[in-house]
Amino acid sequence: MANRFARFWVEPLDAAGLRRYVLHREPGTESVRASGPPPTVPTDAHGWPVSATWPGMQQPLFTSGLGDFVSVRVNAFAPRWALQDIWGAAGAAKRQLQEEKLAFIAGTPGGPTAFEETPHTLRYTQPLEHPRLAWATRRLEIWKREPRARLTFRLNRRSSFDPELLCVVSPLPCDGTLPRLSSGGLGFTPFSDQMPGTCRDYFAIDGWAHYATPSGHWLWVTRDAPLITLDGPHPKSRITAPPPRTGRLLAILFDNFWYTNFQGDSPGVMEFQFDLVWRAELADDREADALAQTLTTDPVIVLNPALPEHPLLLEHLFRP
Repeated sequence: MANRFARFWVEPLDAAGLRRYVLHREPGTESVRASGPPPTVPTDAHGWPVSATWPGMQQPLFTSGLGDFVSVRVNAFAPRWALQDIWGAAGAAKRQLQEEKLAFIAGTPGGPTAFEETPHTLRYTQPLEHPRLAWATRRLEIWKREPRARLTFRLNRRSSFDPELLCVVSPLPCDGTLPRLSSGGLGFTPFSDQMPGTCRDYFAIDGWAHYATPSGHWLWVTRDAPLITLDGPHPKSRITAPPPRTGRLLAILFDNFWYTNFQGDSPGVMEFQFDLVWRAELADDREADALAQTLTTDPVIVLNPALPEHPLLLEHLFRP
């Protein structure tokens, strides 16, 4: 138990259930291992996965670019004045100003991808380089027994008050389909379920995006980033129609393009986690929400209590 941490696999673990385990110092053996054919996971020249497909799937769980990082900055002597000029323009004048003043900068691999295989998952970890970050790391864990993956993105942002927008990309094979997005515990379809004049450059959600396609259902879940956009960053764009690549989800990690009533600089280390799962059937918003909560709920562990658990502990342990 290096560094006094241990990781073990429990399957199945029912919601609000209780299990009791006894720690032994003797080496043990795996009682449950992934069965059946593993997913097919091709990688790029740096060893980072470009897709993952399980038996029975017509389309992969994700496509090339999962975990990519992109920033938007303003190339101008007075960047916030330039943003106001873009906001006030329309049509061809707006597009020209965006092309002249906005720079879209992608992160690049900072080295080879480290690979680790466990009895149940495949793990890929890669450093990224970007001029606005002191460092960044993306880690992708792919399940063997089911079409599921978890992306963890860690970054160290350099301090700056200049306006910028930071995003991480999740491309899904769902272009041409609008997702259902969660808001206040209810689902809505962007663009079609919105009042005229409301914001479509980005959307505020409280957890998940659900794509229903003839090839199955994709559920993308965010724990930490409540703002998302489709296809690409659209700063100051005022788009009114769905973009071409509706299956390309971007989580907005940082955005101080807008004037705020708080300090517009948040430097230092941040971590964001995203879960992705495929199902052949996913009936409605309630089922999507229940699955999303399952993906993001971590077990609560009480280690070696000296005395029997108090009834109040068991009563309140799983309450929010």
